[in-house]
Amino acid sequence: MHSKLDTPMEVVFTRGTIVSRKASFLLQIFGFFLTLTAIVKTFFSKSPTIINDWKLFMVGVAFIIVGYFLKRSKFFQRILSIKSISFTNKRAILLAAIFLSFLLTIFLIRITAVSIDTYKGYFFGEGGVVEWSQVLVLLCSISISKIIINDLKLQQSYHYNYFIYLSITCLLVFITLEELAWGQVIFSWRTPEFLMGLNAQSETTFHNFIYFQNILDLSFLFISFFIFIFILIAPSISSLMQRRRKSKDRFYFDIFMPPRYSWPLFAVTLVISFFVANPLIPNLIINRDQEWAELFLYIGILISLLRTYVLLGSSNDNKLF
Repeated sequence: MHSKLDTPMEVVFTRGTIVSRKASFLLQIFGFFLTLTAIVKTFFSKSPTIINDWKLFMVGVAFIIVGYFLKRSKFFQRILSIKSISFTNKRAILLAAIFLSFLLTIFLIRITAVSIDTYKGYFFGEGGVVEWSQVLVLLCSISISKIIINDLKLQQSYHYNYFIYLSITCLLVFITLEELAWGQVIFSWRTPEFLMGLNAQSETTFHNFIYFQNILDLSFLFISFFIFIFILIAPSISSLMQRRRKSKDRFYFDIFMPPRYSWPLFAVTLVISFFVANPLIPNLIINRDQEWAELFLYIGILISLLRTYVLLGSSNDNKLF
């Protein structure tokens, strides 16, 4: 926590510093996972993809280095712990820069991959980088959502906020179990016989039931669309509810709203899901790219939960604005 604020309108939240340190550590862990995956694939894979494996290795090393410097960066700690108009703009720029860099990396790997199958094997499939990234983000979201629920209990906020976040947590747990095929991804058990004929991928999952396959992509497209619209109008909803409530606690509704600057994540999710549901450019966006759309959606949810988690914590200024 900083002893001196830049302007009287800045409020420093202690939890923001904690988040910055944990985020840096997780980035290093993820980078280590990528480098280890690249090394294992290089020495034990029979496919001629050594060049692509070393690209993955370099990305992993880059994540480790970036995580190391972020952990020691005062700016990174401040940008996640200070609430003000100027730092909101800085967060928007930082998120956009990171996200664009990530998209550019994916695009470069996509166009330089030997074939579509190489690209698929590079990121997707059971135990793939994208799948485990989704699980990691979802587990972090569940942890943060549970803390938010505990905060609401301590503040005796048992009304709709409590039940909303309880529902969100239950939904995230269900999605995580679906991503892990209810443990089948980890323990590699045989799919029960009664599910073999019902599941399109012969897995222990509900979303891959044959009945859902024809509407799965279209359903995700509509979900992405409504979430994107909600992100855009969330600040207006917050202002409207605040005016009607006429409370001195001006933060009350704002802290539960997703940040508007997270819209690029949801916009790209919407674009990818559109072209997966309508394969107009199959040479660029393939069906498996839906996994990227899901990952970006989960990251957007995590950012929204982190914002609520930080703002529910203690600050060095009692004045809320």
